[in-house]
Amino acid sequence: MRGTLKGALGEYLYVCILDLNDSLPSLSPVPLDQVTRIAKRLLLSKEELRALFAKYYAKSFRISPDECWSYLERALWPAPSSLHKPTRDPASIARAPQPKEVEQVLDLPGGRTEAVWRDAKAVAEFAAENPALGGRQ
Repeated sequence: MRGTLKGALGEYLYVCILDLNDSLPSLSPVPLDQVTRIAKRLLLSKEELRALFAKYYAKSFRISPDECWSYLERALWPAPSSLHKPTRDPASIARAPQPKEVEQVLDLPGGRTEAVWRDAKAVAEFAAENPALGGRQ
């Protein structure tokens, strides 16, 4: 799969998997945005994305594949209540938000939460695919 969009998507999913299985779990907005852009370009359904995710999940990870997918799924298809207009908080994020970004509050393993700034267009387009947000299936 190397050298293909689907291969790149798998690599970005793997980065997300590693991030969620870290001792201090987090999710970087860049891999999340890349997953949304590539999956949208490939016209993958949620089920197809889940199947690709499963190919990259190792049995030795700290949390179960179902638990990891649950966190990742909520990050990729966010509830509207988790999205906010970004505000600069020097204590939590070192750089100023960009005009086309949205703040997303992520739930993470261990009861942690984290606010990240995501590309607003990527989030909106991908979230439109979520029936719970009024999008199509």
